[in-house]
Amino acid sequence: MNNNEHMEFIDRITVYCLAALVFVLPIAHMRALRAVLMLVPALLWVYRMIFRKEKLFIKNQLMLPWFVFIIFSGLSLFTAIDLRYSVRELLGTIVNFSLFCLFLNNIKTMKQVNVIILSLLLGSLVQAIYGAIHFFYGHMSLLDFYSAEHALEVDHKYYSTYLITVLPFIMYKITTSRGKARPALIGLMALNLFMVVASQQRGAWVAAGVEIAIFLWYVNRKLLFPLLGVIVVALTLLPSTVLYHGKKGIDLDAQFGKGREENSITPRIEIWKFSLHEIVSHPFAAIGIGRRSFVKRYRQFQNSDTWHAHNVFLDMALELGIQGLLAFLCMMFVLARTFLEGFRKASVEAHYWFLASFVFLIGFFVRNMFDDLYIDDLVQMFWAISGISFAVFLRMENIPYGRLLFKQKQAAGRECLAVKSGL
Repeated sequence: MNNNEHMEFIDRITVYCLAALVFVLPIAHMRALRAVLMLVPALLWVYRMIFRKEKLFIKNQLMLPWFVFIIFSGLSLFTAIDLRYSVRELLGTIVNFSLFCLFLNNIKTMKQVNVIILSLLLGSLVQAIYGAIHFFYGHMSLLDFYSAEHALEVDHKYYSTYLITVLPFIMYKITTSRGKARPALIGLMALNLFMVVASQQRGAWVAAGVEIAIFLWYVNRKLLFPLLGVIVVALTLLPSTVLYHGKKGIDLDAQFGKGREENSITPRIEIWKFSLHEIVSHPFAAIGIGRRSFVKRYRQFQNSDTWHAHNVFLDMALELGIQGLLAFLCMMFVLARTFLEGFRKASVEAHYWFLASFVFLIGFFVRNMFDDLYIDDLVQMFWAISGISFAVFLRMENIPYGRLLFKQKQAAGRECLAVKSGL
């Protein structure tokens, strides 16, 4: 086996590990296997750098805002309520971004991208089939808020967010596929949408609607307006208790910590108001990275369902201060701008890939406006997909950023330090 064949073999093993990783990430109790599937590609990446004596690392526009975010996260440790917990959360944040770098630096072709996305879609099919069987055999009801399906995920909140992550890439494959594959993909889309409803997460319903609306707006507007009409009719026919679990005449002075809440709307409004008040009162104060820092600081919520701010941006501001939130928003701006630049300038297949990536970003944070699920396997999947999108942008399409955060106009892909990588 010559050197080229040796490197090709290493590349295949790496891609297969990354594909397996996106398959198992949303499956509960798989931490050991996830760790192995992250570690093997990382070691192979290091091996390639040693073997070829090159620094195979691509510079990208996300590095600076990420470093700033890590600095503010580190500074929050000095005022953290639970130092040991926040240190662990900070290390997890570093691992999550390392996963972004792992995908970015090891994905080289659209063929490899589609292998990984196929694994993602197969994973969603397995989850949906299991979830549907469990739902119907368990005599669960779409009209019962407490009949929430979570398939193979930890719980229904995690599962609904995973579905929001997958839906845009099913739409991407539907758009770019031809022949017999398209009806199968449409069926997969319908099955996953059913599971979104079965998860009983209203925030996920809103996010799924936003994702479909944005995608159809750019791909086929003729389908968008009839679909909106069907949704409006369906909403008018549904019992009000299915859509709203709050109480009329909300008591904004209600006290927490008296046990489980009877509804899902009132406590969120209460906790959002409380969180905003705390942020306005102490904008630069930081209680420590990690959403459990909230209940460690405000112990009156420890026996409540609302033990954190239930909004990723409010939680971030409380954990890291306004300065940390701004750094986080800067990272999200870079992601959004990159995906939009790719959508405008990429070739046909990558054009729809970047549309799916942008829709995924919007849907993910619409979902997290009603909860904070920027955690665990969900945030790892978020950064894995973002890493793939940056690989398409920088390595395959070689698209110039123009003015993004800095005044540089050279092609971002030319910043790749892997000069001899053959790309």
